[in-house]
Amino acid sequence: MFHQVNVDQALAYAQADTIKRVLVVGSGEGADILALRQRLGPEPLIVGVDIDIHSDTVPDIANTLLIQTDITKEPMIGPCFDLAYSFATFEHIHDLQRGWQAMLQVLRPGGLLWSLASPLWCSPYGHHKPMLQGYPWAHVLHPDPESLHLFCLTNNIVADDGIDMIHHVNYIFNPDCFNRLPASAYHNAALALEQAQLEINSFDLVASEGLEEQLSTLMARGHSRHDLLAQTHRLVARRL
Repeated sequence: MFHQVNVDQALAYAQADTIKRVLVVGSGEGADILALRQRLGPEPLIVGVDIDIHSDTVPDIANTLLIQTDITKEPMIGPCFDLAYSFATFEHIHDLQRGWQAMLQVLRPGGLLWSLASPLWCSPYGHHKPMLQGYPWAHVLHPDPESLHLFCLTNNIVADDGIDMIHHVNYIFNPDCFNRLPASAYHNAALALEQAQLEINSFDLVASEGLEEQLSTLMARGHSRHDLLAQTHRLVARRL
C-alpha cells in the first residue's frame, strides 16, 4: 500500500503520460517497480538499482532491468531518465548529497527526482524493527548494542522470526545499515545539490502527544526536538 501511494504521488508530479524511462534507487524486492509498472503499463523502461538485488519476480517483467550497484560509488548512464525515484532507501545511504546528485545526473533536463526517506534514524522508530514498536526511541535511549540488548531482555522483547534479539540489535547498530544522520543533514544536503530546482525539501513530524517524557530525556542529552520528531524527509527536485 505505501509503495503504491508514494508511486502515485511521484507520477502526479512527473506527468506520467510523458514517462519513457524510470530509475528506481533501492529497488529491493521489487515492490516499487511493480507499483510503477501497474500504473505505467508495459511500455516504459524501468531500471532498478540496489547494492543487494534479491527479487525473483522482477527479472521476468518485460522492459525491466535490475543492476546491482552502489550509486554513490559507481557512475550511472545518463542523462536519459524522465524520473529517478527512491522510497525508504536514503535513511540507509551515508552520503546523501552524492546519492541524490547521482540520481540528478541520470535525468534529462526537466526530469524529476523523487525521494522519500523514512523512518529517519533519530525518529521514534528509526531502528526499523517491528518488535520494538511501543518503545519509542529505544535505539536512541539505549545507544549501543549492549544496553539495547539488556533493555530487550528486561522487557521480554522477542522477535517474531525466532532469531535471537542480539542479532537484530547488532543489525540496528551495524554502521553499514543506517546512516544515523539527523534531519538537518537531509535538509542541508538537498540545499547543496547542483543542477537542481528544489520543489519540496521538507519533513513529516510525529505527533508529540504521549512522548514528552522521552523527548525531555533525549533533548537533555543534546538531541533537538525537530530531529527527534522528523520521521520522513521528502525531496522533490527537477534537473536543470
